[in-house]
This record gives sequence, structure tokens and C-alpha cells, in this order.
Amino acid sequence: LLQQGTLSADVAAQPKGAPMILGTPLADVQVLGTRLAVSAGPESTRVEVKQGSVAMRRHSDRATATVRSGQCAEAGRAGPVAVKAIPPAVSSVVTVRFGPPGTDVPPGARLDSGDELDAGRGYGWTGSKERRRSQVSAYLDPHWVTKGREPRAFAKAPDAMRASGVSAGSPWHVETWEMPLANGRYLVSVCAGDADAPQGPHHVVVEGQTVIAAAPTAAGAFVEKEDVPVTVRDGRLTVAVGGHRVASAPNRDRPGETTLVSVVVKRLAE
Repeated sequence: LLQQGTLSADVAAQPKGAPMILGTPLADVQVLGTRLAVSAGPESTRVEVKQGSVAMRRHSDRATATVRSGQCAEAGRAGPVAVKAIPPAVSSVVTVRFGPPGTDVPPGARLDSGDELDAGRGYGWTGSKERRRSQVSAYLDPHWVTKGREPRAFAKAPDAMRASGVSAGSPWHVETWEMPLANGRYLVSVCAGDADAPQGPHHVVVEGQTVIAAAPTAAGAFVEKEDVPVTVRDGRLTVAVGGHRVASAPNRDRPGETTLVSVVVKRLAE
């Protein structure tokens, strides 16, 4: 009986009809032959299966789940016994918040105010920050092009992570943000939106992969994509903002611009 803590085991195949039973205060784990880790506490029991499969059964209501290789499950005192894929191991996390200079950021986060890439800071944008807006007259398709970046604080911020942003890019112009990184696999989360006004369509491409696709937001709304897997092969993470060529825009003051609020970069353990 595992009362509390974590037990990792490599269990040989068990005889037919005689499985190994590992008990915890809330549930039993029936092991037929597998590599697994079981964590027990007063409020929940969690099992991770690296190879083989196990059956997990809660004592109180006999709710049962089969957990297979590469999966984990957690049983609390109530609710479903949820089975999902084992999350990848993360070796480091970098959180970047966007906003005007001097913006307060949560502990551990870094601030980006739309400035050009700086090796000492470790991230930034390519090209001038200065805002320049011009109208391009094309046959049957006249449009505005906005270059540069504008850091902005929100008056109606819902929380510390969504209190400000940097407006950048436009339907016919791409602004590029970069972070020098070691080559490897990463999970990238992106948030865009505006707490005070309608904005967008927001368009964000990370390492060539469209993460937010020309998505408009209402005032106080945000579009967020979490843990998108990407691979860095050239020594830098590249985030392209704008260039979606969608002419409709909910905000005439910043037509078609993306307001980038945060980027979170997690390096996966090799």
C-alpha cells in the first residue's frame, strides 16, 4: 500500500489471473507487466505508464480506466478518471510579456517593448521600431501598409499577463520577432488581443507554422494558442506577425494589426 509519495517500477509480466495490485488510499492500480510510476496523496492518485498497460480503479465508486503506454491518469475523490497523453518533459521556460517600457511583469517574466533585437537582452524585433503608415495604390486593391511597432498599456487589463501588448504588422506587411536559441524542439504559446478595443485580425506564424490565423477579437477578448510544437534549426526562434492580406478590420485606428501580448517558450528535454 502506497500511502503517499511516488513509486517507480519495472514489473515483469504477471501470471494469467494473478496481476500485481498496487493500492493507494483512493484507488488500486492493477499491473499486468509494465514500466510505470505511481504518485499518491490524500486527494488524488496518479499513474504514468511508460510501457505496457494498467487498469486503475477508484475505491469509492469503482470507476475504472485503462492506461496504456505513453499515457497517464489521475483519480481524485470525485469526477472522471481522466486518461491523457504524458506531457513532454520541459527543461526550461522563458516567458516574454509585451508592453511599454517600465511595465510591471510577473516574477520570472521578461518585458519586450518593440525594440530591435539585442544580443544582451536575448530577443527583439528586426527593423526599425518607428511607426510609418502609407497607402499603396494597386489595381483594384488599394490598401494601407503600417510598419514599425507600438507598445501599449491596456486600461481594462483582466490580469497581469494581459495588461499590455505591442501592436505590429498589418495585412500587407510582416514584422518579425526573434529569440536566439539552441537548435532543438520547443513548445511555444502565443497570446494576442486587446483589453480595451476590438482588434485584428491577428496573424502569427512561428517557425513557418501558422499559430493564429487572421483572427479578429472583440474588446476585452484574446486569442491564445498553447504549447505548439516547433523545431529550431537555425539558432533562433522566428515569430512573424501580420502579412495575412485580410482587408477587413474591426479597428480603423489600427487596421488589420496584430497586438502581441505574450510569448512563452518551453524547451523540451532531449
